[in-house]
Amino acid sequence: KTAYEICACLVGSEMCIRDSDSSVPKFSLNTLGGTPRTAPKRKVGRSLVAALFACAWCVSCVRFEDAATSKCRCNTRCKWISALFNHLYRCVGSRQGSGLGKTAGRGHKGQKARSGGSAGPRIGFEGGQTPLYKRIAKRGFTNIHRVEYAEVKVSTVIDAVAAGRLDASRVVTQRALMSAGLVKRNRALPHGIKLLGDARDVKVDTPLTIEVAAVSAGAAAAVESAGGRVVRVYHTALGLRAHLLPHKFDNLPRFAAVPPVYVDKGYVHPDDAPSASEQQ
Repeated sequence: KTAYEICACLVGSEMCIRDSDSSVPKFSLNTLGGTPRTAPKRKVGRSLVAALFACAWCVSCVRFEDAATSKCRCNTRCKWISALFNHLYRCVGSRQGSGLGKTAGRGHKGQKARSGGSAGPRIGFEGGQTPLYKRIAKRGFTNIHRVEYAEVKVSTVIDAVAAGRLDASRVVTQRALMSAGLVKRNRALPHGIKLLGDARDVKVDTPLTIEVAAVSAGAAAAVESAGGRVVRVYHTALGLRAHLLPHKFDNLPRFAAVPPVYVDKGYVHPDDAPSASEQQ
């Protein structure tokens, strides 16, 4: 029992049907139902679709009567496929007798006669006149030194404590907030987490010690009203990454010293934070 392997070889505009038995010769769609012809130089854009369609058709019809003669039983259908390829695989730029010589059907000059011209002009092109994006004046700028915190509300922290995702008996660090799913990693880096208050009055019953990068006045007042404490810890971008993702480092870097301007604002060094004494 001979097992046939049908292989679509889209190389040189040919699809070859190969047999696993070496005694059976190879066949090409260029030779089905007519005189062998050479592969055209260029083809239209629908050639790949036509090749796949013809391959699916041939898989259902190709049968061999004899390994020696290898005659196809469905000669009419193979001729129709050959005619289909003759229609779609047109030679362009191959002399005037084909009807697609010289300018290859593109006409004389103009945008569509150029390479890539049929795709249309680029976005924003207005025929040569000054485009709109150049006629309008520039306004404002983008601050490259902006600081964007990942924001967490006090009510969200209270709900997480009530759900058991945060332990109120321990210090709530930025890593604990990220592990609890209150913020995402790409939002927490590289500037840290800011604790915000709520528009409505939120009553905090459990005293919490929270370490964040920044805190609003309303959030600090809400936490301190229950006997808690909010500590602002200074981290550089590298230090914050080491704090949030320690498993990414073979050797944890040392935390940078707090600049005097941040000391005046009330920031503390990570080694002096409540979570450091809790770990010891």
